[in-house]
Amino acid sequence: MTVLPFVYRGFRSCLPSGRVRALLSALSELDELYCCSLESGFMSDFAATALRDQVHALHARADALRFRAMKATTLRAELKDWSRGLSSEISEAIRDVKALRRKISAMGLDVLEAQQRQPVYFYCDVQVAVPPHYDMSAIVQEEAVDMVVESKEAAVAAA
Repeated sequence: MTVLPFVYRGFRSCLPSGRVRALLSALSELDELYCCSLESGFMSDFAATALRDQVHALHARADALRFRAMKATTLRAELKDWSRGLSSEISEAIRDVKALRRKISAMGLDVLEAQQRQPVYFYCDVQVAVPPHYDMSAIVQEEAVDMVVESKEAAVAAA
């Protein structure tokens, strides 16, 4: 007796109205990821334009599927739409949304990995590249640093 609500919920989630909710949820996640990737600079302008067109196409497709699913106002009409394959079409759209989301995530990951492979250098006044993990105190004595600072101050005062 307590299993019936779970079976009913599972059954309703397979109907077009339940699949539309899953599609809209996947689309909102895609939009959020696309905007975040765009703001973070993970995409070139060309890639952003191409992906924006794909996102808009998926939104148009989702709207058409949602309107078809929402035309059914009774369980009988919803079962009729299900038997005609509307739930399958919606599931296919969900797969396409997730594939595009996966593509955007992979692009962002590739950019992050490329940034991590490039060494980052900090530059000091004398234009010597020093890696960030390098301890300068092991090479330059403190007196030598003070002497360089004093000679630089003297050169500035003389000019």
